[in-house]
Order: sequence, then C-alpha cells, then structure tokens
Amino acid sequence: MVVPLPRLSEQLVAALAAQFPERSAELNWNEKEVWFYAGQVSVVRWLALKLEEQEEGLFNLEDG
Repeated sequence: MVVPLPRLSEQLVAALAAQFPERSAELNWNEKEVWFYAGQVSVVRWLALKLEEQEEGLFNLEDG
C-alpha cells in the first residue's frame, strides 16, 4: 500500500539538507555512525527527488 505524501516545500527540504548535510566520514566514527549519517542523507536525497517529482506533477499528493 502506497501512502500519498503531503505537499513538500523547498524550504523543508533545504532545512533538512542543512541539518543533515552530506559529509565525509571521520576516522573516529564507528561503522554504526557511518551508516547512521548515511541514512540521514539518504532520506534528504529521497525527499529532494520527491519534491522534483511533485513540481513536475509525477506523483499523487495527499491533498490533490
């Protein structure tokens, strides 16, 4: 079952990208930390892609 997304905004995606920026792993991080930060960035990338699709009208939104 696919749940429709609420309307996304550029401001939201930009704020999340600023909060969870792409960055190189640091030598003192353990493997779990590397995957944790990679997961954050992955979600921001996914939302940016969905925002693009929304702007191009490629997917159904919750409100319309």
